[in-house]
Amino acid sequence: MSRGDNGFFEVRIYPLKQNLIGNTYKFMNNVNTFQKETGMNIIGHFPDQDAGKYIWMRNYPNQAALDQRYRATYDSAVWKSGKLRGGITETGLAGSNVFLATATKYSMLQSPYVAKPESAMPGKEAKELAKLYAASADGDVPACGRCGSNPFIFEVTLHEVKPGMMDSYVTHMGENVFRPQEAKGIRVFAQLVAYAKVTSLSNGGTFVPENGTFISIRLFADEATRRKQEMAVGEDKEAVAKAAQAAGRAGLNTIVFSGHPSFYSQMQQ
Repeated sequence: MSRGDNGFFEVRIYPLKQNLIGNTYKFMNNVNTFQKETGMNIIGHFPDQDAGKYIWMRNYPNQAALDQRYRATYDSAVWKSGKLRGGITETGLAGSNVFLATATKYSMLQSPYVAKPESAMPGKEAKELAKLYAASADGDVPACGRCGSNPFIFEVTLHEVKPGMMDSYVTHMGENVFRPQEAKGIRVFAQLVAYAKVTSLSNGGTFVPENGTFISIRLFADEATRRKQEMAVGEDKEAVAKAAQAAGRAGLNTIVFSGHPSFYSQMQQ
């Protein structure tokens, strides 16, 4: 686990039951508040309701800090009591896919992560939802539909990379793919290389080495902006995919999630 000794990121992707999003927000809002108290550096929460995924990220300076924060959080009386569920039995979350990853030299996101004040400014809707949830009693789930309509897109892409070709792939993506995109105004937030997966979360976490996943994150103001900026880049998608495969991608396709900030997310725009 030594690859994360100079700072790393934790990318968590949970299966999400879309029909229980109100329950999920009640639980994760409480989790978010509590974990900030235990020292977690949380970047934000970005559910992709259309894909049925709940995405959130945290940052740690080193493995020792992760171990300490895990203990402070998951070994605590508050966590074990189930109090954070807010009186509900079904949180709408089942299972997890958790990566520990370091930033490449091309990544705008580097450790330590410090939120920019302007990115954390909640809109009117987020403030109203925060009040609605704060006023809800234990066992009561506010009726809020999709619980927010922030158009901001936190696009997470998982790239499977062939064994032994991660360095080649990192260079290719950083120099040949994302640099031209950035020149056209696309906000390429993060370029990360996973070095471990975390399993057995209910037992404090077991760390399993991982060496075949590259994670990229792009930010867009909304879907119209994403389409406009991607058109401006003018990429031949088939040629781009084949070049990526030659550089090390395992197959032509990637897994893409388009998350939107929850009302309690530290990053809102």
